Amino acid sequence: MEELERHRRALAVARELPSDHATPAHVKRQAIAIVAAIDRCASFGELAQWLLDTHPALADVLPLSSVQRIFLAGRGPPDRPPAITAAHLTPTLSFNALCRARTTLDDFSHFYLGYHGLPLDAFFRWMPLLVFVECSIYQLDEDNEALASACVVDRPAAGHGGGATEQTLLAVLASRGLLDEHVREQLAAGHRYWTLERKICAQMGMAAGGEGRPAASHPAPSAPTSAAPPPPQPTAAAAAATGAGASSSSSDSESSSEDKDERTQAAAAAGGGAGGGAGGGAAEEVDGEAGGEAGGTFLREVLEAHGLKSFDYRLLHALLCQLSGRPLSAELRAFLTVDETLVDLADDLFDYEKREAAPHPHPPTQPSSTHPT
Repeated sequence: MEELERHRRALAVARELPSDHATPAHVKRQAIAIVAAIDRCASFGELAQWLLDTHPALADVLPLSSVQRIFLAGRGPPDRPPAITAAHLTPTLSFNALCRARTTLDDFSHFYLGYHGLPLDAFFRWMPLLVFVECSIYQLDEDNEALASACVVDRPAAGHGGGATEQTLLAVLASRGLLDEHVREQLAAGHRYWTLERKICAQMGMAAGGEGRPAASHPAPSAPTSAAPPPPQPTAAAAAATGAGASSSSSDSESSSEDKDERTQAAAAAGGGAGGGAGGGAAEEVDGEAGGEAGGTFLREVLEAHGLKSFDYRLLHALLCQLSGRPLSAELRAFLTVDETLVDLADDLFDYEKREAAPHPHPPTQPSSTHPT
């Protein structure tokens, strides 16, 4: 059916082409090439520029009105909107998740579309879906941070975390036929990242508390009561690797506080002492692997979490390739993995520098001794 549709579109384009000095076979070849170009063009202006660059002789004899008719004929009828399901009408996102997703979406549209020869304004063709997906990821991340702050390692099956947000996200993607192997791979990577974040935060919370208590197996109340001190904030301790949230790689250093709050809070870990890194003495204390490989299992999980940090960019990229019909090449994925990791490191260092430059509160004054020296 797809080939028949492309053939119909090529015939429609051929009817708009001048045939005074061209054979039918030549017109057919031109029409097929133009249809392929239209698939890559987001606007009539881009098609006109393509004709000037690749077929200047044809562009010279075509008035702009003909180019516009060719563009409309080659695009075919508009896509039929998917059927509205309950998932399309389910409210699952917070305003804060939308604010936090802004920087990621800005970075993604400026960099990833260009890798596939797409103009910046092509983002608006798929904006509702891409915005919904990224906001859902940040909503799930906020839910996971609440669990991590309470030192919860095992996410409950229901009642706290994911729940309706995740089910709605999956239902929307399925309704549009977008749950391919690459999308599922990145959704699984997100689950693994959040699992590691909870585990690392719980371990750092135990080390910071010094009480050796086991991590909670259920969520603490969202607001601590006056009868007990608030739990330690371990998200700050795992910073250089986990980043406390879905990735913000390539983000502008002047972004608003809503965009940066999770990473600024998390960056506190990078300077845990003169040694700095997350894989130093604190990691050995948590794992109890003194004398072995520095950091041991803890450090390996920190590094694994850091490698998964940009899963939301990779998810958006996998969706973009499906929506635009571009191939998701292994070579480009390999390059972007390195690029995303380096940008994540740079972002963490910028956040750490800003935190260190901020004024620090003075330690409380010790009361003077009442005993003679």
